[in-house]
Amino acid sequence: MKSITFTLLLLASLGMAAIVQADDPPKSGSVEDAGERRTPPWTNDSANIRLQQPRTSPETRQNEPYSADDFTVTDEWEKLFAEEKHFSTTSGEELYKTMCQACHMADGQGARGAGDYPSFVGDERLRTPYYPIDVILNGLRGMPAFDDMLSNKQIADVVNYLRTSFGNQLQADTTANDVARVRHQE
Repeated sequence: MKSITFTLLLLASLGMAAIVQADDPPKSGSVEDAGERRTPPWTNDSANIRLQQPRTSPETRQNEPYSADDFTVTDEWEKLFAEEKHFSTTSGEELYKTMCQACHMADGQGARGAGDYPSFVGDERLRTPYYPIDVILNGLRGMPAFDDMLSNKQIADVVNYLRTSFGNQLQADTTANDVARVRHQE
């Protein structure tokens, strides 16, 4: 059988890409066979990811591996997290921009394509605060859970923002106690 060169483009859950090349296609057809590289799953531990920039350029490294000392945490990322795994802002609008806008868009219209990101415009499921609270806490399909990254007040603020923005004219009456009930903390 003739040797075949192929290139496989993998899109990781955080929007990064990797190219895998091999002389022969994997026999089982799995990505693991092509150099043990696979798309990492989105987990709640993703909150530990820090936006970092290398201190030295790749050209000066001459193919040496990076070490932890080669990276610095950006000030902007530090502002988002006051404590490990927790967002520091309490503004529902700011939290939406940080966590939700990339998928649900700035205008709340959502998007279709690589995934199905629902619109919040006129969304009947926002009439009760308990549905969006549950989705933010536990995730849904491709959406990650934010339960360990947000306080009860922060989740209430995001829900109130959704209920009063994007043409929605619902009450901003969701409280931290409502979120605690869904978390079964009350």
